[in-house]
Amino acid sequence: MGTIEWFDGRNPVVKEILVIRWKSIGDVAFTLPAVNRIRDNFPDARLTFLVSKENAFVVEGFEVVDRIWTVDRGALKEGRYLAGVASFLGLLRQIRRERFDLVVDFQAYGETALMARISGAKERWGNAKPSLRSRAYTRNYTEGRRIHPASRHLAMLEAFGLQATPVRNDQRLESRFLDEARRHLESQGIRAGTRLVYFQPCTSAVAKNWPMDRYLAVAGWLRERGVASVFGGGPAESAVLGQAKAAGFAVSTGLGVRGCVGLMAEAELVVGGDTGLVHIANGLGRPVLMLARPSAPRPIGREESVLLSEDTDVTRITVERVIRRVGGSLKLEV
Repeated sequence: MGTIEWFDGRNPVVKEILVIRWKSIGDVAFTLPAVNRIRDNFPDARLTFLVSKENAFVVEGFEVVDRIWTVDRGALKEGRYLAGVASFLGLLRQIRRERFDLVVDFQAYGETALMARISGAKERWGNAKPSLRSRAYTRNYTEGRRIHPASRHLAMLEAFGLQATPVRNDQRLESRFLDEARRHLESQGIRAGTRLVYFQPCTSAVAKNWPMDRYLAVAGWLRERGVASVFGGGPAESAVLGQAKAAGFAVSTGLGVRGCVGLMAEAELVVGGDTGLVHIANGLGRPVLMLARPSAPRPIGREESVLLSEDTDVTRITVERVIRRVGGSLKLEV
C-alpha cells in the first residue's frame, strides 16, 4: 500500500492528498470510513480535508486527518459577492501552490470540480454525474447512487485501485467538549453517574421530524423510571427546546454544536431523527435510535439502530414502538 498506478504505467509515491466534502453534517460524517481507508493505503502521506467552515467540527473528529482547510460561503449567501469571490480565488491559489498528488472530491459541485482541476494533481477522483464538471476528474465514479453514501465512497476508492481494509468509523472528541458538557449537565441538576438519554428532535427538514410531544412522552416515561433526559438543538430550535424546558427537562441552550456532541458522548442512548448529529453519535460509539423514513441512510455499521415509518410519514411511528426500543436498549421493563 502507499502507491497507486497512473494511467501511463508509472507508480509514484503519493505524498500530498486533498479530500473535499463541504456539507452537510451527516454527509461529511459519512466520508470518515473512506478517509480512514485512504490513510490505510497511504500511511505516510499528508492528508488535508477541505470542508465548509460550519462543518469543520465534524472533521476535527477524524483522527487520521493532518490538516483541515475551511471554505466560508457565508459572504456569497449574505450578498457580499466581491468578498466571496476574492476568498474563493484565494483558496484556488492555495490549492494550486500545494502541488497535491491526489485529490478526492466527494462533493462533486461545480466549484469543487474546478478546485480539483486547478490543483494540477496527477490523479483527481470524483463522483459526479456525467457532465461538464465530470471532465475535471481523471477518474469519475458514476455507480452506486442508490446505496449508502459511506458504502459508495468506499466502492469508489476500490474501483480506482485502493486496497480494501477493515471499515472504521471511529470519531474522536476533545476532552474539553466533554468537560463543557458535564458542567452543563451539572448546572441543570444532572450529576455524574446519572443514567441519561439524549434527544435530538429537530432535523434539517420539518417533514423528517417526529412530533415533539411524542419525544416528551418518551422522556416522561424515562423520568418515571429514574432516567434523566437532555434535549439538544441549536439557536434555530429554541422554541422546541423551550417546550422541553417547560416540561422540566434539561436542554442544550447555551452550548454550541460541539457541546451538543459532548452531551451525546455522555449519554447512554441517543434518540433522534434523520440528522447528522445522530450519525456523529454513532461514530463516537454511542448506542443510537434513529426515527426515520425508509429512505434515510442508516447509521454506519448499525443498520438495526433505526425505527422506520411504514412510508414517508414519520409521524406514523408510535410512542409505544419507541418506548419498546428505548426500554430494550436500556434494559428497562416495558
